[in-house]
Amino acid sequence: MDVLKQLVAFLHESIDNPVIIYDPVLKASAGFVFHETDKQQFQDAIKGIYCITPNIPEAEQLFGAADMQTELEKQSETINIYLKGGHSDESTILDLLFTSDHTYAFSNERLPNGEKHGSGCVLSAALTAQLALGNDLPTAAENANSYTYRFLASSDTLLGHHQPLQV
Repeated sequence: MDVLKQLVAFLHESIDNPVIIYDPVLKASAGFVFHETDKQQFQDAIKGIYCITPNIPEAEQLFGAADMQTELEKQSETINIYLKGGHSDESTILDLLFTSDHTYAFSNERLPNGEKHGSGCVLSAALTAQLALGNDLPTAAENANSYTYRFLASSDTLLGHHQPLQV
């Protein structure tokens, strides 16, 4: 978390009002744990980040709340949170965007072979690109969700194919 904290500070010193999207990759889909963190270290490190994009297990580890929805709504007072819902067992996947004034929901039907390596990073990169195009956060999140769903549907293997977003 120290490196993240230093990087965020550097970006704020170097760029006027940077829009920082952080995808907290804590564990590889193959099972390797990249790093452990405690809640206070995490809270200190994310100050100055615009949006964080955890999946459900990452959110549980980082925010550590029994009632995740309430905790994320509380946290969204200071940081936008795009919760990726693909780790649920439901047939409909529900991603949630928590902002200080609203919670947005994006749902997709679970794909039979939709699991892909790097899909969380694809979502974060698509969100970043949509914001760079000048879209507001809810529109950027909706477009990023759509782009990522197309990526997940692109093949029956663990490797996805990028396709242009039709907006």
